[in-house]
Amino acid sequence: MISQNIIDSYNSMITNHDASALLLTLDSNNRDVLLLSKADVNTSYQDIVAQLPKDDLVFLIVPFNYETHEKPPLKTVKILLITWIPEATPVRRKMSGKMIKGEIQQAFDGLQKDLTVSDFDELDYGVIRKLLIK
Repeated sequence: MISQNIIDSYNSMITNHDASALLLTLDSNNRDVLLLSKADVNTSYQDIVAQLPKDDLVFLIVPFNYETHEKPPLKTVKILLITWIPEATPVRRKMSGKMIKGEIQQAFDGLQKDLTVSDFDELDYGVIRKLLIK
């Protein structure tokens, strides 16, 4: 279950631009979505990625800023849902996370791209940018 408080935090991030990301996880029963943190608007993408645990599931919702290949390049923002499931995540949490992901996608209007990653290399800014430009 996703609380109205988390939905309100998402809507505020999108409309008021008052955060650079939301980091969500599951409670200890793997049923409810919890807000781990709301990254300050000045926090860089790299600093947000550095906050991710090496052994637990996190749903990262981030307005990803990048430039296109056009001449001149266009500044673009896409709202991403990145499901971070490192290899060391307990199996039960992995399974629960995959089931809850659909609820998250339905609860937040405007998500433009959904990625599931398990390694920090997959979260590299350049790698994500290439996926979005395709």
